[in-house]
Amino acid sequence: MTCSKCGGKYAAHFTACVHCGAPRTGPAAAAAGVPEAPAPPRISAPAPKPVPAEFRSVPMAVAPPPEPACPCCGGAPGRGTIRVETRENKGSTFGFRPGTRYLVRWVDVPLVCAACARQIEIRRYLADALCLAPLVAAFVGLVATDSKAFLWILLLYAVFLLKWSWGLSYVWADAILYGGWLESSLTRFAPPGDRNTIRFPAGLWHCFMRIGGAPALLVALLAAVAGAFG
Repeated sequence: MTCSKCGGKYAAHFTACVHCGAPRTGPAAAAAGVPEAPAPPRISAPAPKPVPAEFRSVPMAVAPPPEPACPCCGGAPGRGTIRVETRENKGSTFGFRPGTRYLVRWVDVPLVCAACARQIEIRRYLADALCLAPLVAAFVGLVATDSKAFLWILLLYAVFLLKWSWGLSYVWADAILYGGWLESSLTRFAPPGDRNTIRFPAGLWHCFMRIGGAPALLVALLAAVAGAFG
């Protein structure tokens, strides 16, 4: 006999396959007097219930990657960059050079368009002139009134301008003319740092203009004072 399940060979007097145990079926089983095994009951699964529309999964389209844009105005990108700088206070130091230590971090934000780069550069030149305006006003007040108060104002502001222009090349004039505009659009690119320390340094050229403007006004002041006493 040949097993209809596993295909194995066995003698006819066996009522089931000696290899897999499957019972004999068909005409050969009836001729041998082996009762045919009953067929297994057929179980029909219930039809699935329809899924409500609010629970059906809808395939979502993959969003395309964002197009490059100018970080300042959101328009077409350019080749310019703008530096974003932050400071982190590292505590005071004592000794030969007492003072406060800062950790300065900076990031150059790319893709600034030509129009924004030109506008920022113009505003920086205006800031160069504006930060020297208190020196001019104090000089005019000194010449007009001959009061030593204006001389002290002139000297103190000159020291302030020399210190902060060389250290950060970013003073109150920069914050007024372009700092607020850049901070509102470039804060997301700022590196970690203390709060309210975001700066947009103007570069060495503007730094030299400001540092050179202060000594020029001081020389003019000394010449005017010497001429008055002479």
